[in-house]
Amino acid sequence: MSEYDFDVFLSHNSADKPAVEELAQRLSRDGMRPWLDKWNLIPGEPWQDAIERALQRCATCAVFIGTSGTGPWQNEEMRAAIDRRVRESSSRFRVIPVLLPGAERDERTRLPAFLVATTWVEFHHSLEDEEAFHLLICGVRGLTPGPTLGQAPHIGECPYRGLETFDVQHAPFFSGREALIGWLLNQLRRPIKRGKENRFIGIIGPSGSGKSSLARAGLIARLRNGAIEGSQEWPIAICRPGPDPLESLAVALSVVTGVADTPSEALKLIADIKADKRTLHLAVRHALRKSPPERRLLLLVDQFEELFTLCHDQSLRHALIDNLVYAIGDVIGQTGKFQR
Repeated sequence: MSEYDFDVFLSHNSADKPAVEELAQRLSRDGMRPWLDKWNLIPGEPWQDAIERALQRCATCAVFIGTSGTGPWQNEEMRAAIDRRVRESSSRFRVIPVLLPGAERDERTRLPAFLVATTWVEFHHSLEDEEAFHLLICGVRGLTPGPTLGQAPHIGECPYRGLETFDVQHAPFFSGREALIGWLLNQLRRPIKRGKENRFIGIIGPSGSGKSSLARAGLIARLRNGAIEGSQEWPIAICRPGPDPLESLAVALSVVTGVADTPSEALKLIADIKADKRTLHLAVRHALRKSPPERRLLLLVDQFEELFTLCHDQSLRHALIDNLVYAIGDVIGQTGKFQR
């Protein structure tokens, strides 16, 4: 038997009570013991004292974030949960952030540190999302989620890559970066201020920290599996600048868009990229002209430092940068600097 009276404390804004109660009922049907204020608070009992005692009686805490954000009393619950997690550093007490349908993560700088560094459970479209509910169950029970529901594990393939990059096909063996992948998806999923889409994400870190693996086996693999609605249909171009970054870009675009199917067309595209900073933007618009308006093209420029370490032609370097900056112009401020 567990040393705790309840498996999970359900912290939520009062506006989200119907959704949280529905999930509490599902947890109960799965043999879990959730603590929900509506079910467990005794009328007339001092509320704050009862909450603090309840948190001590629960093995984990799930923090639900809905369209109204977090409420003032919920913030107090989170503080108490975080305090317990810090005090019991040797225990396995977990605080699990859960995003409810219709809600969005707030800016990272405005969130408590534990919400930024922790893997989220996200019900993007409906509470009936079986994958999200499976992750919630695993978080409460302290279990690894295993393969995606319905996905058979790979057999007969060595999962150890050594110093090699994890590419898209190695996604089943890539783990430990779920929190970072979630934030990358969030940046692509949510519009930035003034209703403009986010056209730029920079993955920055020291050499050997796994940036390429995070982008390929993490972000791109999730997109190809439909992590964002319709993303399985997105054209995804991957290029490394190398000694001739314009040639690399032209080949990458031709693979997924067909904008330069022949050598002569590729040469013309390269010349156009060098001559006009609008070429990348216009080539992508042309490639997507018959696509639904929500479809996007993702361009991953991997090993961007090669633009300076391997490319020795300054005109090629400037042409690539100018095309990238123009293409992501919606996130360039009036000063011409990237917005953070």
